[in-house]
Amino acid sequence: MSSVDFLGLAAIPLPAAAWHKKHNLGNKNGTFSIDSDPDLEDRLWGHVKITFEPSAKDCPPCKNIRFVQAVQTLDKGGSFVDWSTTRGEENRNHLRTVKDDAKKIAGGWFIDHLAKRCRAGDKKCEIYYGDHNKQGKDATNDGITGGAGFMRDNVGSVQGEAKYFETCIRCVDTGSAANGKYLGCLVWDFSDAGITMSKATDGPSATFSAAVDVFNNFYSTK
Repeated sequence: MSSVDFLGLAAIPLPAAAWHKKHNLGNKNGTFSIDSDPDLEDRLWGHVKITFEPSAKDCPPCKNIRFVQAVQTLDKGGSFVDWSTTRGEENRNHLRTVKDDAKKIAGGWFIDHLAKRCRAGDKKCEIYYGDHNKQGKDATNDGITGGAGFMRDNVGSVQGEAKYFETCIRCVDTGSAANGKYLGCLVWDFSDAGITMSKATDGPSATFSAAVDVFNNFYSTK
């Protein structure tokens, strides 16, 4: 899959092995940045930090702007990674999107979460990345000052494996007119070449939305 084919977006290509680089990508509500470093002991693992800084002027006021991440993982043969061999994460196999060209939905995407902490019908299992990985904080915007939020992903790849991500931010604030709305997304990839593409968008793809629906139906959440 080329970067141009990735979710149907003409992504901004980055140099191969794009490590130790910080990329700032703006959308209508603020600025995303993605920063990556290789693991010094294992070249196939990387530490990625994604930050969103809302524009106090342009972003809707919202106390909690939370991260939600969808991912597609492919083995070196181009097939979906089988999670049945990863203890506790087997349910990821049941949470993949089904390809639907008419609806512009790509197959094999799921919401990134720790499945071992959840079970089918578990209404307490939610889509927010920070509920499953505490290395981060929510963004916020009071309409005067925007407070940046961030998440960290310790991504890894066996040789030849590829991962594609769509990382979105959502307003979670019942007192905000934007409650429940997505305020932007960052699409990016990871492989043994590092991060080779990234692009900011103003909202989620049909594939991301489908992955959220599959997740919510499986865990009986909203």
